[in-house]
Amino acid sequence: RRPKGDPHMALKSLSGIKPTLKQEIVDVPELGEDAQIIVREMSSHRFTKYQKAIKEFSEFPVESMLIACMVNEDNEQIANHEDAISISEMLPVDVSNRLFEACRNVNSALLDTKAAKKKP
Repeated sequence: RRPKGDPHMALKSLSGIKPTLKQEIVDVPELGEDAQIIVREMSSHRFTKYQKAIKEFSEFPVESMLIACMVNEDNEQIANHEDAISISEMLPVDVSNRLFEACRNVNSALLDTKAAKKKP
């Protein structure tokens, strides 16, 4: 049986909704006075892009996660996956660790699901 209602109408009604994605604002004084980076939970679309990038840039898993989650106030990524090498060379380890921890925090449900799938 087909569900009642027009599925296109359901999609149209979703188009006006702004998703509430978890985020953390990370202080990064190493990059300048009062510098902060927004780390936002990955949407389905951004997660798909991240999965593709992690295959292409497999030697930069931390940087790939950072790139997928670091955004500006308009939810636009502030770096591209082609920037992985530059980010790995530019960011101090302490900054990368803080940003990565924020990525893990805001994407905890996603990461917990992936870890559960890997368990025998």
